[in-house]
Amino acid sequence: MKKTILKMTVLTLLTIVTFSCAKEPELGSVMLDPSSKTVTFGEIFSIKPVFTTTGEAQNKTYTWKSSADSIASVKTVSGGYGQVTTKRIGQATITYASTDGKISKTAQITVDPRSTILNGIYYKNGANQSDINNNMLAGFTKSDIESTSTYLVYTSTGATVTKLIYELDASARLKALYVILNNTTANKTSAEQYLEERYLNTGKSQLGILYYKNTGYVAANAVPLNTVLGVFIDITINLTQYPLGIKIMDNSNL
Repeated sequence: MKKTILKMTVLTLLTIVTFSCAKEPELGSVMLDPSSKTVTFGEIFSIKPVFTTTGEAQNKTYTWKSSADSIASVKTVSGGYGQVTTKRIGQATITYASTDGKISKTAQITVDPRSTILNGIYYKNGANQSDINNNMLAGFTKSDIESTSTYLVYTSTGATVTKLIYELDASARLKALYVILNNTTANKTSAEQYLEERYLNTGKSQLGILYYKNTGYVAANAVPLNTVLGVFIDITINLTQYPLGIKIMDNSNL
């Protein structure tokens, strides 16, 4: 009886030792190529997962995910690559992770603008004349001849923005801003790009102007949230016709 118990004990210990000495499968790792990338709005590109030559990492199932789909979305394409589509300027983190949670790698994506045509131009719904004057861009001068109780007009000799026309309501508060552009194809394209890469197309138009809305873009030179903007062609303001520009106003006026 004692011999039998001793034999079983030895076998059990051998089993435990053998099990404890068994080598754990090598996990391996994965890198992302590129691990960071700066692109211009509208670009589509792929991120490639690169695995170590040995290990279990390459046999796992993975998913792609973006921290900000509104800026850069990602989907799995042929070969397990992540195809990134840029949708708005800003930054997003693309994550490649195994479904069992053991492996995760990230790539940092920065989406740069193509256009800066409205940078620095002040607009805030309900602002008074003092606010407008205090936030005026350098190089713009108030035109007393063109200004009225309804419109404050500032002119510039610049090649891009030639005039800023601030429309006031009955209480002399800012209602809308017309950014008058030098009428060139390049300026029209730049104006359209500025709106497209920062704001959401509302699908709504008014007097022939298709409006884009700021639903979340925050920057020092950005218009406030819920502001709408649209490129106009041949519009009459204060009895003068202007061939090209951008109208900015609060969403409540749309």
